[in-house]
Amino acid sequence: MANAAPAAKPVDESLWWDSFVALFDELDKVPPSEKLPDHLAEKLRRNHAWFVNSVARFKPPDRTSRLALDSHEIAVGSHRLLVKPELKNAALRFSELVCLNEVQSYILVRRSYRISKLVADVEDKEFLHSVLLNYFVERQCLLQCLRRIFVNALHTSNGLLSTEAFKGIALLLIDDGFERKLLTIFQDLLLSIFSDQTEVDIKILWVDEILIEENLLMDILFLAYYDNFCSCKIEQWKTMCSLFKDVLCGSLNIGKVAVSTEARNSFAHVKAKMVLILIETLDLENLLHMVHDEIPFREGGSVFSVIDIKEMDAQVSSFYDLGAVEAGPLLLAWAVFLSLLLSLHETHNSSTLMEIDHVSYVRQAFEVAAFDYILEILRNDKFRDSDGPVSGFLSVMRTFLSAFIASYELSHQKEDNTLIKILDILYHIYHGEESLALQFWDKECFVDGPIRSILFMLEKEYPIHVTEFVRLLSAVCEGSWPAECVYNYLDKMSGITTLFEISGGYGDKTVSDIIETHHPVEVPGVEGLWIPSGTLGRILKVLAPNIAFVYWECAHSGILLLLLRLTQDIHSDNVDDVSFTLNLLHRIISFNKALGFALLGLDKSLPIQTSKNSMQLAMGMSVDMVKIICTLIFKSVQDVSKTQILSISLDILTEMLKCVPSHVIEAVVKSNIFDVNTSGTSSGTWLLSGGLVRLLMEDSGEKDDSYALAASVLDFTVQLVEKGAGDNLVSAFIIFSLQYVFVNHMHWKYKSKHSCWKVTLKVFEVIKSCIRASKDSQKLSGIIWDILLYDSSIHNILCRIMCISAEALRSYISHRHEFKEIEDLQLAICSAFDVLCSIMPYISQETSSNVSALVQMVLSPSIKPLPVVQAAVSLISFSENSAIQVAATRALSSLCFIASRLQSDTVENVSPVVEAVQIKNLQMAVLCILDKEVKIDENLIIATFDLLSAVAYYQPTLLSSLIFSEEKEEVSSDVTSDSVKQLAAVPVAENLGSYSASSPIEAIRNYVESSEILFDGAPHLLLSILNFLKALWEGGIQFSNILGKIRVSKKFWECLSSFLSPTHVMNGLLKKSFNNSKTQCLSLRYQCLGNVLRIMAHELFFLEKIMQCEKPDKVICTSTVNATSRQANVLYAQEILSTWFVDSSFLENLIKSFSDIEYNKEVVFRAKVAVCVCIIHLIAKLTTGNAGSLSMSLVKKIREIYNTLIAHSAFSTLLSLYSLRGYSEEKELTSLIISDLYYHLQGRLEGREIPSGPFQELSNFLLSLGTFECNDEKYERIFFLHLENISMFDIKKVQEEIGADLWDLSDWKTSKGVAESMFIHMHSANSSLTIASAKHFALDALVSVIAVYKGNMNNTKESFLHGRDISESAVESGIQYLCGCLQHVADMLVLEQNMPEGFLRVFIAQQELLLILSVILFKHNSHRTNKIRFLPLSILVTKSTGSIIKVCADVRPITPLLRSAVKLVLTLLLTSLEFSNNMSHEENKSDFEVKLLADASFISIGLLPVLCKYTQDAEYSNLSVATMDLIMKALNPDTWLPILRKHLPLQHILQNIQERDALASAPVIFNFLLTLGRTKGGAEMLYCCKFLSSTMVLLSKLHDGRPFSNNLDKSEITTIYDEKQVHIWVTSLAIIISLIQSLGDDISYMDIMVSALRYFFSEKPYMLSFYFSALNRLANDRSKKRAQTHKFQISLTALKLMENSLMLLCVLARYQASWIKGMKEMDSELRQTIIHVLAFTSRGAQRVGDSSGRSLTLYCQPTTKEEVELNRRPSFIRSRHGWFTLSTAGFLSKTTTSSDSLSTTLSVVSRDEENDNADLDYRSHFSDTIAIHIYRIVFLLLQFLCVQARAAVKRADEVEFVDLAYFPELPSPDILHGLQDQAIAIVTELCKSSKPNSIEPETESVCRLLLQILERSLYLELCVSQTCGIRPVLGRVEDFTKDIKGLIHVVEQHANFNQALKSLRQILPLMYPGFMKTRSFA
Repeated sequence: MANAAPAAKPVDESLWWDSFVALFDELDKVPPSEKLPDHLAEKLRRNHAWFVNSVARFKPPDRTSRLALDSHEIAVGSHRLLVKPELKNAALRFSELVCLNEVQSYILVRRSYRISKLVADVEDKEFLHSVLLNYFVERQCLLQCLRRIFVNALHTSNGLLSTEAFKGIALLLIDDGFERKLLTIFQDLLLSIFSDQTEVDIKILWVDEILIEENLLMDILFLAYYDNFCSCKIEQWKTMCSLFKDVLCGSLNIGKVAVSTEARNSFAHVKAKMVLILIETLDLENLLHMVHDEIPFREGGSVFSVIDIKEMDAQVSSFYDLGAVEAGPLLLAWAVFLSLLLSLHETHNSSTLMEIDHVSYVRQAFEVAAFDYILEILRNDKFRDSDGPVSGFLSVMRTFLSAFIASYELSHQKEDNTLIKILDILYHIYHGEESLALQFWDKECFVDGPIRSILFMLEKEYPIHVTEFVRLLSAVCEGSWPAECVYNYLDKMSGITTLFEISGGYGDKTVSDIIETHHPVEVPGVEGLWIPSGTLGRILKVLAPNIAFVYWECAHSGILLLLLRLTQDIHSDNVDDVSFTLNLLHRIISFNKALGFALLGLDKSLPIQTSKNSMQLAMGMSVDMVKIICTLIFKSVQDVSKTQILSISLDILTEMLKCVPSHVIEAVVKSNIFDVNTSGTSSGTWLLSGGLVRLLMEDSGEKDDSYALAASVLDFTVQLVEKGAGDNLVSAFIIFSLQYVFVNHMHWKYKSKHSCWKVTLKVFEVIKSCIRASKDSQKLSGIIWDILLYDSSIHNILCRIMCISAEALRSYISHRHEFKEIEDLQLAICSAFDVLCSIMPYISQETSSNVSALVQMVLSPSIKPLPVVQAAVSLISFSENSAIQVAATRALSSLCFIASRLQSDTVENVSPVVEAVQIKNLQMAVLCILDKEVKIDENLIIATFDLLSAVAYYQPTLLSSLIFSEEKEEVSSDVTSDSVKQLAAVPVAENLGSYSASSPIEAIRNYVESSEILFDGAPHLLLSILNFLKALWEGGIQFSNILGKIRVSKKFWECLSSFLSPTHVMNGLLKKSFNNSKTQCLSLRYQCLGNVLRIMAHELFFLEKIMQCEKPDKVICTSTVNATSRQANVLYAQEILSTWFVDSSFLENLIKSFSDIEYNKEVVFRAKVAVCVCIIHLIAKLTTGNAGSLSMSLVKKIREIYNTLIAHSAFSTLLSLYSLRGYSEEKELTSLIISDLYYHLQGRLEGREIPSGPFQELSNFLLSLGTFECNDEKYERIFFLHLENISMFDIKKVQEEIGADLWDLSDWKTSKGVAESMFIHMHSANSSLTIASAKHFALDALVSVIAVYKGNMNNTKESFLHGRDISESAVESGIQYLCGCLQHVADMLVLEQNMPEGFLRVFIAQQELLLILSVILFKHNSHRTNKIRFLPLSILVTKSTGSIIKVCADVRPITPLLRSAVKLVLTLLLTSLEFSNNMSHEENKSDFEVKLLADASFISIGLLPVLCKYTQDAEYSNLSVATMDLIMKALNPDTWLPILRKHLPLQHILQNIQERDALASAPVIFNFLLTLGRTKGGAEMLYCCKFLSSTMVLLSKLHDGRPFSNNLDKSEITTIYDEKQVHIWVTSLAIIISLIQSLGDDISYMDIMVSALRYFFSEKPYMLSFYFSALNRLANDRSKKRAQTHKFQISLTALKLMENSLMLLCVLARYQASWIKGMKEMDSELRQTIIHVLAFTSRGAQRVGDSSGRSLTLYCQPTTKEEVELNRRPSFIRSRHGWFTLSTAGFLSKTTTSSDSLSTTLSVVSRDEENDNADLDYRSHFSDTIAIHIYRIVFLLLQFLCVQARAAVKRADEVEFVDLAYFPELPSPDILHGLQDQAIAIVTELCKSSKPNSIEPETESVCRLLLQILERSLYLELCVSQTCGIRPVLGRVEDFTKDIKGLIHVVEQHANFNQALKSLRQILPLMYPGFMKTRSFA
């Protein structure tokens, strides 16, 4: 116990706090429409004590806390903290500095240390500054949490759940005395002091932050009073008033030290908020209500009594003596308060109130300029842009002004500017506040009643006085409904005021008298507008004896009057009236587009027509809004004093451009307002030479109009680009925007700096719109890319904006306190990076030899002020703004890709991040972002993983540096998410848990452990994580160190696969339960599933490579894998897959879910028809001259479609038809046909077919255009990772082009349904395609993992494949399902041949999966005895694939994807036919199986015509020919010969094989021709097509350039390339042989034999020499004197070539005349070679134990994949004699090394006594095959000699004597005896080992061959014996007799050899006459 750690020192639990930074982030994101989350409600409940006491909870130092820090560990409630000495010292210093409790100081220092990573030095200024900042951030976030609670508690009438919850929290705080404590804290802060010894910069910081807290406290107090959470009692009011007085007196400490600009502004805001709170607590709104409803004072519910009012008056009266302007509003409000009180019942009798002179307060307020101070507050942008309750403060001012107006009479007099000031104040109050504007127009709102009376008063003087009236209307025109109210108010005005001369006829008239006009009166200043005769008017004011203001009761449109005045004021200098009028019009249009259409159509509106009919408006008067604005712009450009007019006019034009693009653009072009050349010629004036530039240059800096004008021009440019204006017009504006505004705007003078950044942001919007539009215009594209890629001035500005470090940005922010400037600067940085990322995809094809200036700039390390890469790396760590982090991260990802593309071909990847400091900074930033303990924006995490993926793919050398970081300092679990201040939290962060990762790898594992949660809640994030992991596995060996840290974790694999488990799949996660809104989510989930499967596939492949590197002693190759990656630790992926794949239901569900193409042909077709319906509807609209909201580019496109449509032959047919029926003229006929076509298409959309005829042709034509369809796939997100989201329609672009959202606001309202229907169908088609694309991704992954999982059964080690089972029932079910999918596709292709590429990709993946499942079922199970049960599936595959190829044969044009699909279908067909053909050779088939095979044959026959058609296509030729070959081999020639004669393009096939580049397909074609040539009909076809000549051409080409000669000793096959060609030679010889044999001795075909002899023996004798090279090699090696061991090297292909050559010899040798002539010079030499070979082959050991005393070794290595496969398979001829014995010995020692290599050498040696007992299990199929080919060659050699001998004997019979000189050389008896003994021994052994009549087919074939050899050798021995007189030796006779008897005895037990025995019995008596007496022989 002595060694036990000391107990933690307990301290006050209230000293602890959880970070308020994270809490505020969560509060800030709570949607008001949702319930307050339970976890957040619990956090708020736990922090109740902190909320009540707020910053007072941060306690002063005390002795207990100081002593506690001397302990090793302290306990703050449940939290334990280790006390580190260096942090303790810093905490004590900080505690002394800010007078904060020591323990709380230690908590702050500890947390700050974790964030900053600075050395905790008590003297370190930077560290203390960092701690101080974090301290104030905590305090202010606490106050912001309180403010957010009260804000969220407002507006309970909405019934929002979260509002009710927050209201409960707020009321609970009020009940605990929150209001009183706030005032106490506020007073304490005002009185707080700072040590004089404190450094100045820290003191300034402290003052700034304290004043921020004061403002927050005022906001909270205001909210508490504003929404009546509590009422202000007299005590609180007096306290507040006293504090306000102290503030104004300057007696408080805080006011004395507020020296910085920010501090002075904050202090001013505090004073403004205090006075507004005091005004609010007077409850003027309630008083107005009481006055309005005439409620007595005692019943009004006033908080204050008369006595209270008296006390309050005493305090208010003391403010006048201060003379402070800030007291003015309070004095005036108090006067209004008193005036309203006195107007109530019962109060006017109160002597106390009557004693108070409220008028004196008004006078005092005016003396200190109360209204001026209010205007100062309202004009303060920092006040209005603050994040406080500004709307509440404005509402208080509104109520105050309304009460003042209600209390005192106002008049519009020039000598009194009070009304002007009030109107100015009202303008600023209402401007930007829609809620206040709504209340203004609400007649039930009594508060705004007095203000409305001001409007009515101004109306009476309209249009004499315009400015004030229009400006007030502009203020209350905020929002859609208020704008409509303003428009209606103007449009329905009932009177008009004019100057009127009262003549004598009217008599004496005074004010308010009524007069009547006797003649029309023209409205002064408004030309063309008249007051009709007989109109009554009221005299408002008499100006002279006969001049007066008269208000005429004449209904008119105030809008019309405004526009008419505008046309007159264009030519005057009345700038203010024009500006205010334009501003009103702009606000009306911008807030309510329906009113925009009304203004644009004003000339044709009913009020205007009524005015003209009533003679109120001149009949010839035309009011065109667009022309008026264009004229204004044209005039303003020429006058630098009209900048504001020009700016607003452009804004109006921009808004109108959104409504009616065509009309506006046509007007702009026609008026040429900017002097832009639009003719397309080069002689026009460029925009930069016009007046617009002069306006920007001359007026810049005087006012802030330069920003407004530049912004207006840029907004107008954006709309021109998006609406598709003419290239010349758009180009001029683009050039002006980029090369003038963007380049120069940084040097302009601005009233406020944020205006500069506003212009910057506007230019970036122009750039983005230009990039989007560059796809549609070649000219525009050229201009844009020339500027963006090669203009260095543009690049310099880009660098200036985005090349800033995080430190420099923080410094900039700390020294500039204007919120707008800071906000806009950060937005500009984000936009700059976004623009850079937008440009990158378009330059991704650049190479190192063609690099644009932009790329050079962004990759240059010498760019000033900071390289782009370095800036991006630095800004990734700028945690104060996650948007900047995201933008910088994405930009760096793009730069990694671009850098890799431009690297030299001779060097490694050039990393854009090269400096160690940059790498370290990036490493720390990545680790911080991925640390799940810190709540990070989900988009930032996604961007970070995308960056890691980009680095892994394109800068792999950098990845290790980022991943392997130094160990982080270990921290205890109490450190929470306050580590870094972030702006957003991951949506599912609460469910992910909290981890403090020490390295990126640990962070990645932490995320993977939450993968199941992410799959449900954040699939986009999960996909990015999986993309990175996939990149690691794809990188393989180069990331082995990283993978070694990840893949060894079993938990990693379990979590990674958790959402793909059988439970999830079977519970319906992948079922079709998603609506259209969740399509994207479902797509992401499928991609996640696909990535997991791909990772597992790569892992299995990785394991296989590891296993291949293992040595026999199980040592893993160190160069490949880390020692931690041993087999025992890394098989988790295989185990998981094994668990899945043996689960039949799971695998079935997986296959079905991924393979379901979900392609409803009707959905896509309906979408196309809906587009056609919309297009025809738009055509009909355009023919009426109404382009509506359609963009210019779309109008042009539709007109092109229209012109093409009416030029169509079917349209001409309809014109003629309609004319014959008596319809009207052509123009009307065209409209009628268009209308009928529309209804036909509409009917088709509703399911009714269009009858065949012209309308159907027109419909098909429109469908073929593919209007609105994406021409190429639409890639979204990040281009460098090729993550695709394919859409059939770019709906967003189409919506922008047609402007359908505006249709219901115009006269196109009835057409809105057409567009909406089209968009609905588009969404359905896109959803289908999106899901199909995602399923294709997942399906590809499933194919890959199954392929790797099963592997090549013959290629992979059994130990590695052990346990890799797969459910057979799932495979069968999958094949059935996929066949159904194929049939579904076939049905779709019948109706729609032009399928989207996305669906074709899924179709291809389906086939790939079906192919691999078919291979697993058909080929991997080929050894099973019950394999015939799979025959129905094979037939199903054949039928399904057959349907596809039949349909695809007629598809035109055929796309590359469809070609790939067809090739796969043919491969599938080939696979299934191979299996069914094999089944046809099975014995003991049932009747059902026979029927199935008959069905298969019937299907196959039906495919032959289609396959013949496919042979004409080079890509399909091989597969189709191979398939036909299989079909022909399985069927009777009588069934397929007629079909081939009719459909097969044989001549085309033969022409193809003559091409040298067609050598790859020649073997397949030759195999087919061989099958064809083996039938007489087929041979005749070949003969007719001159096959022999085509073959000779090919063979000659194969021999071109080879040094052949007639010498047989010099020709050898020496290269692998030769081996590949040998097969062609082998097959060609076989075909020639089959032709000669099939055609027989028919004299009409004899020229084939003659041609063959002439070609091989006369024209190309060296070719025959090449064919005999293997034979020659054996003969020569055998004849040479060698050492005791002879080595003969040969290949299996060479043996086949020798075999076919000998077959040709045997066939040709039958024609003796031609033979003797052709072989005259080489006949003898050939026979000698044959004899030498026979001698060599006869020397093989005949029996086990026999030895010739010498070892013969035949080296024959596998050279093809098939041969290697044979080498792995066991022996199938179980013989221990002859060449089978020779083939077996030595096999073990050669094959146990690297049997997988194609260079494996298989040796065949003679067995001796030492290895006599070798294990026969090591024999191989390959060695048996070699032995069989040797014996076939022996047979052919004997056959050839027999033919020669027979010819000689025949010649001897003819001349009746034997002439040895002409008798051919024959082998000696010893050679023949050796062959006889081998044949007898092998046949006897094989027959003995087999049961009677049950010998295996392969064994039977070998036995027949050997019996034929025995027979031929006996005939030759007889010939030698007869001609040479050599008799058999007696011993030989006895041995032979014994052996032959044994042979006959065992052979007789097998009935299949009866014919062979019969032939043998015929020769034996001739050779051995004594056998005639042998009983057994008889």
